Amino acid sequence: CIPEISEHDAMIYLLKNNLKVRKAIEMTGVEGWESSWDVSAYKAAADASFHPELEAYVQFSTQSLPKVQAAVKSLLRASTPLSLNDVLQLATLLPSSNCISAKSLETIVDLSTDALDMFIAFKEKFVTQQGFFRRKIEAALRKKGYLYDLQVICVANERVGNQMNFLDFKCPYSHVNFLASPRVGSGLKLFFAEFSNDDNDVSFCCTVSRKSKHARCCYCEYEGTRIMHPAHPIENYCGGDMDFTEMAHGTHELTNARIISGGKWASNRVGMCGDDYIYFDPTRDSKFAQCMNRTASRANISWSDILRVNKSRVTLRGMNQNCFMGECKLE
Repeated sequence: CIPEISEHDAMIYLLKNNLKVRKAIEMTGVEGWESSWDVSAYKAAADASFHPELEAYVQFSTQSLPKVQAAVKSLLRASTPLSLNDVLQLATLLPSSNCISAKSLETIVDLSTDALDMFIAFKEKFVTQQGFFRRKIEAALRKKGYLYDLQVICVANERVGNQMNFLDFKCPYSHVNFLASPRVGSGLKLFFAEFSNDDNDVSFCCTVSRKSKHARCCYCEYEGTRIMHPAHPIENYCGGDMDFTEMAHGTHELTNARIISGGKWASNRVGMCGDDYIYFDPTRDSKFAQCMNRTASRANISWSDILRVNKSRVTLRGMNQNCFMGECKLE
């Protein structure tokens, strides 16, 4: 919006305004800078954020959204969850036909049989896991005597504790944050819960405040999950104070270096994620469909195929070496 400003000064304006872009630009105007929200600014923003549909985003931001911006803001300003009528009204205001480029509709890729089986298996696993988490959370609430009903599972980490064995990636515990509403009264409370990943009734939960400082969990930090843990739980949860004491004595499987490297890996991870499978749309996600087809085909390669490919590479490498030494003969 302000091409003349330096990157350093732009960052200072953003930090002074808590990263709120519009407020930062208003401050620059007060201090004498001239700005313009033209197409090039939206293109630069879309390009910097690696938006998959740059032209569609620019069209949406500069043409579709301004016409209905006031109506959309009024719908989203309400503190209560959106009703079905609100969602239908948003869908009418922002039709998908205006937000999808013709190019994305032309490149529909069919999933192979193996990729489709992989996709269905992942979706079924997600639904099963979702049901498992719900049952465990509701059992933990009953165990503690909380008269609350589960509303939203915010974030979960099912890899808490030492791995069961070398061949099984399953861990003994899960940590979750969830929102629940009281059966008498109104409002939502944020909870933390720990429960076992098997049929054992090992669990506890407690409320956590979103404004107070919270304790750390080495396993959740290693996985890069933003789970809010209680500062003073009645029971010591797995990954809490005792685990950090073992880390300080060098007797724990995790170290600070491993946690830091795990966090970097989680934040820089690229490729297929769980959300890709859950919200997969074959009419828009052609690149993801291609990636699924490749992954499925590679997953079905047998050991004999791998050995045969490697043997062919070794043979070709030997032929190239013989040719280089002047010993290549044509038969």
